[in-house]
Amino acid sequence: VAKIGETAKYTTLQAAFEAVGSNQTVTLLKEVVSDAWTIEKDNVTIDLGGYRIYFRGNGDAALTITGNNVMIKNGTLCTTGVVGFKTLVDNNGTLLTITNVIVRGTSLTAADAAALRNNENSVVNINGTSYVLAPSESNVAIENNGTCNIDLSKPVPGADARVQGNIKQNGDKLTAGQIRYLEKQLQGGMQKVVKLVGNEVDQTGKAINAYYDKLAKTNGMSLQEFKKGTSSWAEFSK
Repeated sequence: VAKIGETAKYTTLQAAFEAVGSNQTVTLLKEVVSDAWTIEKDNVTIDLGGYRIYFRGNGDAALTITGNNVMIKNGTLCTTGVVGFKTLVDNNGTLLTITNVIVRGTSLTAADAAALRNNENSVVNINGTSYVLAPSESNVAIENNGTCNIDLSKPVPGADARVQGNIKQNGDKLTAGQIRYLEKQLQGGMQKVVKLVGNEVDQTGKAINAYYDKLAKTNGMSLQEFKKGTSSWAEFSK
Protein backbone atom coordinates (compact mmCIF):
# COMPACT_ATOMS: atom_id res chain seq x y z
CA VAL A 1 0.00 0.00 0.00
CA ALA A 2 2.96 2.37 0.43
CA LYS A 3 6.61 2.81 -0.45
CA ILE A 4 9.70 4.71 0.71
CA GLY A 5 11.88 5.61 -2.25
CA GLU A 6 11.54 3.36 -5.27
CA THR A 7 12.39 -0.05 -3.84
CA ALA A 8 11.15 -0.31 -0.23
CA LYS A 9 7.45 -1.30 -0.31
CA TYR A 10 5.14 -1.99 2.63
CA THR A 11 1.84 -3.80 3.05
CA THR A 12 0.55 -1.45 5.79
CA LEU A 13 0.85 2.25 6.54
CA GLN A 14 1.97 1.42 10.06
CA ALA A 15 4.95 -0.55 8.74
CA ALA A 16 5.90 2.28 6.38
CA PHE A 17 5.84 4.88 9.14
CA GLU A 18 7.85 2.72 11.49
CA ALA A 19 10.51 2.47 8.77
CA VAL A 20 10.58 6.05 7.47
CA GLY A 21 13.59 8.18 8.39
CA SER A 22 14.27 11.90 8.56
CA ASN A 23 13.94 13.70 5.20
CA GLN A 24 12.24 10.68 3.60
CA THR A 25 8.84 10.38 1.92
CA VAL A 26 6.14 7.76 2.40
CA THR A 27 4.13 7.51 -0.84
CA LEU A 28 0.73 5.82 -1.05
CA LEU A 29 0.28 3.27 -3.83
CA LYS A 30 -3.48 2.80 -3.40
CA GLU A 31 -6.44 3.98 -1.34
CA VAL A 32 -6.24 2.87 2.28
CA VAL A 33 -8.72 2.30 5.13
CA SER A 34 -7.02 3.02 8.45
CA ASP A 35 -7.68 3.17 12.16
CA ALA A 36 -6.57 6.31 14.00
CA TRP A 37 -2.79 6.78 14.04
CA THR A 38 -0.07 9.24 14.97
CA ILE A 39 2.83 10.66 12.95
CA GLU A 40 5.65 10.94 15.50
CA LYS A 41 8.65 11.24 13.17
CA ASP A 42 10.32 14.60 12.42
CA ASN A 43 11.06 15.95 8.93
CA VAL A 44 8.93 13.48 6.98
CA THR A 45 6.59 13.82 4.00
CA ILE A 46 3.41 11.88 3.30
CA ASP A 47 2.66 11.88 -0.43
CA LEU A 48 -0.89 10.62 -0.85
CA GLY A 49 -0.19 10.05 -4.53
CA GLY A 50 -3.64 11.27 -5.54
CA TYR A 51 -5.30 8.65 -3.32
CA ARG A 52 -7.47 8.83 -0.19
CA ILE A 53 -6.93 7.65 3.36
CA TYR A 54 -10.29 6.64 4.86
CA PHE A 55 -10.21 6.73 8.67
CA ARG A 56 -12.57 4.59 10.70
CA GLY A 57 -13.45 4.43 14.39
CA ASN A 58 -14.00 6.83 17.26
CA GLY A 59 -11.95 8.97 19.62
CA ASP A 60 -10.39 12.39 19.74
CA ALA A 61 -8.52 12.51 16.42
CA ALA A 62 -8.23 10.35 13.32
CA LEU A 63 -4.73 11.60 12.47
CA THR A 64 -2.52 13.16 15.14
CA ILE A 65 0.72 14.98 14.28
CA THR A 66 3.35 15.14 17.02
CA GLY A 67 6.44 15.11 14.78
CA ASN A 68 8.07 18.38 13.80
CA ASN A 69 8.17 19.65 10.21
CA VAL A 70 5.67 17.23 8.65
CA MET A 71 4.27 17.66 5.14
CA ILE A 72 1.13 16.00 3.75
CA LYS A 73 0.46 16.46 0.04
CA ASN A 74 -1.46 15.35 -3.06
CA GLY A 75 -4.64 13.56 -1.99
CA THR A 76 -7.58 13.37 0.40
CA LEU A 77 -7.99 12.70 4.11
CA CYS A 78 -11.53 11.58 4.96
CA THR A 79 -13.55 8.96 6.86
CA THR A 80 -15.32 5.74 5.96
CA GLY A 81 -18.68 7.26 6.85
CA VAL A 82 -20.26 8.71 9.97
CA VAL A 83 -17.62 8.45 12.71
CA GLY A 84 -17.21 9.64 16.28
CA PHE A 85 -13.89 11.48 15.93
CA LYS A 86 -13.78 15.07 17.22
CA THR A 87 -11.25 16.07 14.57
CA LEU A 88 -9.82 14.60 11.40
CA VAL A 89 -6.33 16.14 11.71
CA ASP A 90 -4.90 17.25 15.06
CA ASN A 91 -1.61 19.17 14.79
CA ASN A 92 0.60 19.15 17.88
CA GLY A 93 3.91 19.42 16.02
CA THR A 94 5.86 22.63 15.49
CA LEU A 95 5.09 22.80 11.75
CA LEU A 96 2.57 21.00 9.54
CA THR A 97 2.36 21.86 5.83
CA ILE A 98 -0.68 20.71 3.84
CA THR A 99 -0.28 21.06 0.07
CA ASN A 100 -2.89 20.02 -2.52
CA VAL A 101 -4.86 18.05 0.07
CA ILE A 102 -8.60 17.88 0.74
CA VAL A 103 -9.29 17.60 4.49
CA ARG A 104 -12.85 16.29 4.28
CA GLY A 105 -14.40 16.40 7.74
CA THR A 106 -17.97 16.19 6.46
CA SER A 107 -18.82 12.97 8.37
CA LEU A 108 -17.65 14.07 11.83
CA THR A 109 -20.59 13.93 14.25
CA ALA A 110 -19.27 15.25 17.58
CA ALA A 111 -20.94 18.49 18.70
CA ASP A 112 -17.54 20.22 19.02
CA ALA A 113 -16.03 18.63 15.90
CA ALA A 114 -13.45 20.44 13.76
CA ALA A 115 -12.00 19.10 10.52
CA LEU A 116 -8.55 20.49 11.40
CA ARG A 117 -7.32 21.42 14.87
CA ASN A 118 -4.10 23.40 15.26
CA ASN A 119 -2.88 23.58 18.83
CA GLU A 120 -1.00 26.15 20.89
CA ASN A 121 2.62 26.70 19.76
CA SER A 122 1.90 24.83 16.51
CA VAL A 123 1.99 26.20 12.96
CA VAL A 124 -0.04 24.91 10.03
CA ASN A 125 0.43 26.08 6.43
CA ILE A 126 -2.43 25.34 4.02
CA ASN A 127 -1.13 25.70 0.45
CA GLY A 128 -1.77 24.92 -3.18
CA THR A 129 -5.22 23.57 -4.03
CA SER A 130 -5.88 22.37 -0.46
CA TYR A 131 -9.26 22.95 1.11
CA VAL A 132 -10.87 22.09 4.44
CA LEU A 133 -14.51 21.02 4.86
CA ALA A 134 -16.55 21.03 8.06
CA PRO A 135 -19.65 18.80 8.48
CA SER A 136 -21.65 21.87 7.45
CA GLU A 137 -21.01 25.60 7.00
CA SER A 138 -22.36 26.22 10.50
CA ASN A 139 -19.72 23.88 11.99
CA VAL A 140 -16.02 24.48 12.59
CA ALA A 141 -13.66 23.71 9.72
CA ILE A 142 -10.48 24.90 11.49
CA GLU A 143 -9.98 25.30 15.23
CA ASN A 144 -6.84 27.39 15.56
CA ASN A 145 -5.03 27.97 18.84
CA GLY A 146 -1.59 28.46 17.29
CA THR A 147 -0.60 30.00 13.94
CA CYS A 148 -2.55 29.16 10.78
CA ASN A 149 -1.35 30.40 7.38
CA ILE A 150 -3.85 29.94 4.55
CA ASP A 151 -3.07 30.67 0.91
CA LEU A 152 -6.41 31.99 -0.36
CA SER A 153 -5.07 33.66 -3.48
CA LYS A 154 -6.25 31.14 -6.09
CA PRO A 155 -9.62 29.42 -6.64
CA VAL A 156 -9.78 25.72 -5.81
CA PRO A 157 -11.04 23.34 -8.53
CA GLY A 158 -14.21 21.61 -7.36
CA ALA A 159 -14.80 23.84 -4.32
CA ASP A 160 -16.57 27.18 -3.92
CA ALA A 161 -14.35 28.14 -0.98
CA ARG A 162 -11.00 27.02 0.39
CA VAL A 163 -12.43 26.81 3.91
CA GLN A 164 -16.01 25.51 4.02
CA GLY A 165 -17.20 26.18 7.55
CA ASN A 166 -16.12 28.49 10.36
CA ILE A 167 -12.63 29.21 11.68
CA LYS A 168 -12.62 29.19 15.48
CA GLN A 169 -9.96 31.45 16.98
CA ASN A 170 -9.49 31.00 20.72
CA GLY A 171 -13.22 31.42 21.28
CA ASP A 172 -13.75 34.00 18.50
CA LYS A 173 -15.00 33.01 15.08
CA LEU A 174 -14.59 33.82 11.40
CA THR A 175 -17.78 32.71 9.67
CA ALA A 176 -17.98 30.85 6.39
CA GLY A 177 -19.46 33.94 4.74
CA GLN A 178 -16.63 36.17 5.96
CA ILE A 179 -14.05 33.69 4.71
CA ARG A 180 -15.66 33.58 1.25
CA TYR A 181 -15.70 37.38 1.19
CA LEU A 182 -12.00 37.49 2.00
CA GLU A 183 -11.19 34.85 -0.61
CA LYS A 184 -12.92 36.92 -3.27
CA GLN A 185 -10.82 39.95 -2.33
CA LEU A 186 -7.61 37.94 -2.32
CA GLN A 187 -8.34 36.32 -5.66
CA GLY A 188 -8.69 39.82 -7.07
CA GLY A 189 -4.96 40.19 -6.49
CA MET A 190 -5.02 42.27 -3.30
CA GLN A 191 -3.33 39.70 -1.09
CA LYS A 192 -1.37 36.47 -1.07
CA VAL A 193 -1.75 34.89 2.37
CA VAL A 194 -3.91 35.26 5.44
CA LYS A 195 -2.13 34.60 8.71
CA LEU A 196 -4.31 33.84 11.71
CA VAL A 197 -2.65 34.08 15.12
CA GLY A 198 -4.79 33.90 18.23
CA ASN A 199 -7.27 36.77 18.09
CA GLU A 200 -5.20 38.73 15.57
CA VAL A 201 -5.64 38.70 11.80
CA ASP A 202 -2.29 39.51 10.17
CA GLN A 203 -2.16 40.05 6.41
CA THR A 204 0.97 40.75 4.41
CA GLY A 205 0.50 43.81 2.20
CA LYS A 206 -2.43 46.23 2.07
CA ALA A 207 -5.20 45.75 4.64
CA ILE A 208 -8.68 45.02 3.30
CA ASN A 209 -10.62 47.65 5.21
CA ALA A 210 -14.07 46.50 4.13
CA TYR A 211 -13.37 42.98 5.33
CA TYR A 212 -12.02 44.15 8.68
CA ASP A 213 -15.01 46.45 9.27
CA LYS A 214 -17.46 43.68 8.48
CA LEU A 215 -15.62 41.20 10.68
CA ALA A 216 -15.50 43.58 13.64
CA LYS A 217 -19.19 44.54 13.42
CA THR A 218 -20.38 40.97 12.97
CA ASN A 219 -18.52 39.79 16.06
CA GLY A 220 -19.30 42.85 18.20
CA MET A 221 -15.64 43.90 18.38
CA SER A 222 -13.69 47.12 18.21
CA LEU A 223 -11.04 47.37 15.50
CA GLN A 224 -7.59 48.94 15.44
CA GLU A 225 -5.29 48.81 12.41
CA PHE A 226 -1.49 48.75 12.50
CA LYS A 227 1.27 49.07 9.91
CA LYS A 228 4.95 48.15 10.07
CA GLY A 229 7.07 48.33 6.95
CA THR A 230 5.24 46.52 4.16
CA SER A 231 2.96 44.63 6.58
CA SER A 232 -0.39 45.73 7.93
CA TRP A 233 -2.78 43.97 10.25
CA ALA A 234 -5.85 44.46 12.38
CA GLU A 235 -6.37 43.67 16.05
CA PHE A 236 -9.82 43.03 17.43
CA SER A 237 -11.00 43.33 21.01
CA LYS A 238 -14.36 43.07 22.77
